[in-house]
Amino acid sequence: MEARRDWAYESATSSAAGDSVSNSESENKQRDRKIADNEANRVAVSGVRVSSWAIGVAVIAGVIAFGIVWAWMHR
Repeated sequence: MEARRDWAYESATSSAAGDSVSNSESENKQRDRKIADNEANRVAVSGVRVSSWAIGVAVIAGVIAFGIVWAWMHR
């Protein structure tokens, strides 16, 4: 309960100073920027992971096709 009372006190002193709204807005903007940056990094990593799998599957399919064609030509 002590922490809650401190929070109420800080809120009351901040609003008395008149900067509570601007501080919370700037904190929200900063938090939103950090979230957007994290999301962009996650999307980039996911894209690289999907591309790696696609390249791997394409290489394996190419090796199999080459093997079939080579075996067909040298029978």
